[in-house]
Amino acid sequence: MKINTRRLFASSNPDLEHFSDNQDKIELVSCAGQGMKCKNHLIEINNIYSESHFHLKEKDYQRAIEKLKSAYHKTMELNDNECIKCSELFRSTIIESLKNIKEELRTLTTGFLGSSHYRSSYILAYNVLEEIKKAAV
Repeated sequence: MKINTRRLFASSNPDLEHFSDNQDKIELVSCAGQGMKCKNHLIEINNIYSESHFHLKEKDYQRAIEKLKSAYHKTMELNDNECIKCSELFRSTIIESLKNIKEELRTLTTGFLGSSHYRSSYILAYNVLEEIKKAAV
């Protein structure tokens, strides 16, 4: 079971500008179930991921986070035995993206030049990650 992830996003990433909005964020390379069930879910997850990426580029962190949360919940629908590894990988990719956004927001809200403008987005990212942690237990 392998996937090819393309640039988990953090808007401070200089490669972000070269990332195409219609490009899949997650590609299925190999799958125990030959991708039959995973493929349809992956299309939907990639569409949600793309929407999140768009909002992130627009600095609309709230919507970007909500979209990633939605993509994460979509992975929960993949619960067949042969899809478990794929769904876990999809979730870990989404969690990594959320962590990147949270870290960027932490940087934007702290320090000498920190702004309280993004504080609510930082709190949302933190809460979504905590919610995901609790759901995984």
